[in-house]
Amino acid sequence: MLYLVFGYGLEYRSKKRKGVARPAKAAVKGLFFERQGVDPGQRFASRMLMLGGALLTGATGYFTRTGPTAVQFLAMGVVGLLCIFGLAYFDHRTEPRDETGS
Repeated sequence: MLYLVFGYGLEYRSKKRKGVARPAKAAVKGLFFERQGVDPGQRFASRMLMLGGALLTGATGYFTRTGPTAVQFLAMGVVGLLCIFGLAYFDHRTEPRDETGS
């Protein structure tokens, strides 16, 4: 869910910078329809980043296990959010773009 929120934000920003008349609608369309013809290599890299983020979040939980539970949850939450944002940013930057801006 957070991936969709971050992805939508990045798409909206991109469409708004291109000067699209209705950036919110174009961002939703771009978020769901432009990703269908993704290169298998890019898809594999995206999945590896996702796996790495999950492992990094798990390692954060492991290394903070001796601390208070609130600190462990906070650390894992921050690392998890950063990983999700990083994945959404990577997918946004590497997806094929059309030249029309719609």
